[in-house]
Amino acid sequence: LYGMTDGFSIGIWVKREGMGNLFSAISATSSIRLVAEWQGDEGGIKATAISGGQTYHTWLLGFFYEEWNYIGLTVKKDSLGISLNGEKLVESEADLSALLSAENLEKQTILFGGGEVALDNIEIYATPLTSEDYAQKFDTDNSWTTDWYIDFGPEGSPQWDNYTMMYNTTLYQQSKVIQNYGFTEKIDAYETNAGGNKIRDFVYKAGGKQYTFKIDLPNGEYSVFVYSGNKMAENTLNFYFNNDTDNVHTQVTPEGVGSDNYGGENTYKVNVTDGVLSITFWGDETLGEDVVTGALNSLEIKKVEESEESDKVTLKKTKITGISRIGKTDNYKIKWKKVNKAKGYVIQTSNKKLFNKVTYKTTTKKTSCVLKKKALSGKKVYVRVRSYTKKNGEKVYSKWSAVKCVK
Repeated sequence: LYGMTDGFSIGIWVKREGMGNLFSAISATSSIRLVAEWQGDEGGIKATAISGGQTYHTWLLGFFYEEWNYIGLTVKKDSLGISLNGEKLVESEADLSALLSAENLEKQTILFGGGEVALDNIEIYATPLTSEDYAQKFDTDNSWTTDWYIDFGPEGSPQWDNYTMMYNTTLYQQSKVIQNYGFTEKIDAYETNAGGNKIRDFVYKAGGKQYTFKIDLPNGEYSVFVYSGNKMAENTLNFYFNNDTDNVHTQVTPEGVGSDNYGGENTYKVNVTDGVLSITFWGDETLGEDVVTGALNSLEIKKVEESEESDKVTLKKTKITGISRIGKTDNYKIKWKKVNKAKGYVIQTSNKKLFNKVTYKTTTKKTSCVLKKKALSGKKVYVRVRSYTKKNGEKVYSKWSAVKCVK
């Protein structure tokens, strides 16, 4: 923290399974801690700072149990703040000038983790962030990586150049907030004793059976290069994208040759509409269990820039303008702003603010809808809306609106 005398910020992805420490910075005369604690039926995050002999606290409740949350800690000379998932900032007055002195910052010992918490994507910022800043970092369209270079193989196999190494044991676990990737189940892998790092190792499934790779990506159009090949034998790799079983692609390569050196179409344009790119692979199942087929060596995934997209249809993000109870009934009316070029709107409700599980879904061509009993079950109900239009017979969606609490 050396040099951050005007203040600093910490951004951490957290999954809490109990109590535990998230962040601590400790010196001989001052300290600051961010801790997950249990408060009745809700989880709480507590920031504590000791500065100039005084102790300061600030609290934020509603820290979801066993779900990923984005926590922001903002430390300034005169205040201490916490944000949750980019939307809420609790800030309390505090004289932290002693804690932020150059002498203390230079001698700070920094600790992350401890207790029953999982941490991911820890970032330290040399400036105090606002709730709007945290909202940008929580937005998956801004924070998720769009371009990927992936080398596949067994654990311990050589990595190709600056590619990200993924193994046959790398498993996908969707969380909607943390960007995840991997296979839907453990598969097989092999490394030959010849060839460059790009072709000598690969993943496959015995008997040429199907296996699926998934990666979280912001919605949009992507260019996907599939590299396949086997130094030992001819290789057949079949695959389709995003459950589109009507469009199966096949790459067949002779023994010892990679697909980038053997003609055919190796690069494919794919649209991601639900935040996940899914590719299902398989080999030649007629060859038997003992033959290696369906070998996948690497993937290159690149988001197509808007300037490259011809005649692209884009819709503005939908904005909810009103939520009101209808008379003495238990029904609620939701209104939103009309989106230019939209053909209709999708409305979803959930008992979870992060929409881990959708409890109700409907569509309409109007700019309002009435939510009745089926859509409003549970103590807490959240709603979000997005618009859609059609291009070449396929639906194109806007981003989801900001999540609003109905009750």
